[in-house]
Amino acid sequence: MIAREKASQLIVNYQLRCTSLGYQQAKQCALIAVDEILEGLNNDNIIYGSEYRYEVSTYYENVKKELEHR
Repeated sequence: MIAREKASQLIVNYQLRCTSLGYQQAKQCALIAVDEILEGLNNDNIIYGSEYRYEVSTYYENVKKELEHR
């Protein structure tokens, strides 16, 4: 799934699961989730292969950019 699709999926999932959330609120929740993922990937206490960490970090940085530009 490309970053643009993942960004849309995250927003829609928040809106479907939390029906009281508007678009902007769901977007903020998605941004928080992506920030948590990125923080976990940058945690030195968790061992990831450097190639895996780079690929996943790059992917979620792109997802974050897509969310911020919506």
